[in-house]
Amino acid sequence: MDSIQYDIIIIGAGAAGLMAMSELLSAGYKVCLLEAIEKAGGRMATVTSQNGDIFETGAEFIHGKAPLTKKLLRQASISFFPVEGKMATIRNGVWFPDNATDDSFEIFLEKLDEKEKSTSKKGAFLYVFDKEKYLKLESEGLKFI
Repeated sequence: MDSIQYDIIIIGAGAAGLMAMSELLSAGYKVCLLEAIEKAGGRMATVTSQNGDIFETGAEFIHGKAPLTKKLLRQASISFFPVEGKMATIRNGVWFPDNATDDSFEIFLEKLDEKEKSTSKKGAFLYVFDKEKYLKLESEGLKFI
């Protein structure tokens, strides 16, 4: 039996794994992408509830200008469009309407857009906020981004 030789093996077909694969293939590497489940995309998925409501999980919307994200969507012929609707946050089983959230999260998103290249999620928070003052926001924001 012949074995296949790869230059690089990527574990995980989430957004980062898919992007890494795309870049490495474009650079001419022979890449093997491994995923534990039967779908790519990591946490991104469309889920339909028992009563027919549709929910997006993971990266459910594009915030900010996101030029790289939009470029990749166009290259893959994936449509995207502005939507209207209401957002809510669920904390410990309690629903909070969008307007009940702390204003600091909006400030964070604006500052994050200003700093397009952050080395990590934690790095973005360290850049944007005083850690001691915004511990709760950091915890919630890391789940979000």
